[in-house]
Amino acid sequence: MEPRQLITKCQALNELIDSLLRTELCTEDLEGRQHRCNIRILGVREHFETGTRPVTSVAQLLKEVLALDTAPTLDRAHRSLQPVPVRDQRPRPLIVKFHYFQEKEEVLCRAALNSPLTHNGDRILIFPNLPSAVAKRRGAFKEAKDLLRGCRAVRFGMLYPAKLRISSPLGEEIFTNPTAAKDYVKNRLIKLKFLLEDQMNV
Repeated sequence: MEPRQLITKCQALNELIDSLLRTELCTEDLEGRQHRCNIRILGVREHFETGTRPVTSVAQLLKEVLALDTAPTLDRAHRSLQPVPVRDQRPRPLIVKFHYFQEKEEVLCRAALNSPLTHNGDRILIFPNLPSAVAKRRGAFKEAKDLLRGCRAVRFGMLYPAKLRISSPLGEEIFTNPTAAKDYVKNRLIKLKFLLEDQMNV
């Protein structure tokens, strides 16, 4: 194959790769918009919703656990599409779609402020119901977040779709690369932590 033909084929391949990446991002964005009003609840016993409409049971659960003034308006509530667990296995997650985005945000905010949460003596967890690709990208920041939990005077949180925002005495930083975030915490914030501790001990 002549060099000119090889260059042409490489250019065509690169254009195809770029097109596929753009399509993947558009698909991910569309899926994220569909999940915008959804949450996922872990730890709720199987069959607790038996005998009533699931949306009614889950709305009442959220009202009681989070001390809401009124039960939120839900469009749908169902268990994840997994086999029904046998005895001693974890219950399936509940997938909940809110009618109002603001109510979903209030539930997530209260869940974070009032953690740990319990229902019928069992600990439950409430998370956004993210697309699998986004959840995987967010999970890559776990090491950085684990390190951040040991740092003083530091606040951090995830921005959609997968950005880690860190606020500290050094200022605010936003990371899209998990490795860069971990290096920043190790090389800047942890050193700052020891410096502050030394100053307090003087």
